[in-house]
Parts: sequence; C-alpha cells; structure tokens
Amino acid sequence: MSRETKEQKEVEKIILPEEVQIEMMKFFLRTSIPRKKKLEQERLSKLNDGSGS
Repeated sequence: MSRETKEQKEVEKIILPEEVQIEMMKFFLRTSIPRKKKLEQERLSKLNDGSGS
C-alpha cells in the first residue's frame, strides 16, 4: 500500500518549465521581499517611537 501511495504522490507533482520558475522568482523578489522589509521597518519605527516616551 505504501508503494501505491508513493506512486500517487509522484503523479500529483506539478513540474513547471524553467522559464515559469524564473518569472515566479522574479515576481517574488519584486513583491514579497520589499513588502516584508517595509513591514519590518514600520514595526521597528513604532518600537523606537514608543521607547522615547
């Protein structure tokens, strides 16, 4: 039964073309990373603003 499960999981894999993978990474680098950096900077500035009181 474990062999059937393993084969079933292998069939469910989606393999994207390399070009699509590259475009997805470019999109992630343009969107998610700058957004996370901005949120972190906002969080740090709130901490700094609150500590001065």
